[in-house]
Amino acid sequence: MTDSGYIDEWGYCLDDCPAEVPEVACLDEPIFPDFAPGDGYHENFTSSYIQGSGKITRDLDYVTFGCEPGYVFEGSTNITNYAFCHNWNWTYAFDNEATCIRKLKYTRFLHPEAIDALNLDLLVVLEVLQSTSSTKVL
Repeated sequence: MTDSGYIDEWGYCLDDCPAEVPEVACLDEPIFPDFAPGDGYHENFTSSYIQGSGKITRDLDYVTFGCEPGYVFEGSTNITNYAFCHNWNWTYAFDNEATCIRKLKYTRFLHPEAIDALNLDLLVVLEVLQSTSSTKVL
């Protein structure tokens, strides 16, 4: 300590010196996935963490990012992605740029406009079948 009362240098505490061991945690917020354009093909995710809340996350805890029913994260079959807090840092088990996209069997290579046209064509076919049939088409 200096003559003016300021701490000049920190030293090691003795065994009888009171001290607190810091709890390992992630002090920063996790990085969120990109937001979707909201065009009907893409959908925004939900999260277990409120962005901007400043919440401290304990070590070995995690945050989830989930797609709405009928959607998956682009480039995968995941409906939920995780960010893990470990040793003061976030570890991401997903592609941060992947957004939630429609999960459609047999149409994964189609462009969003083609999917919308396909859906419209199916509706027209169902209406035609309904009007020409005595049984109801579901």
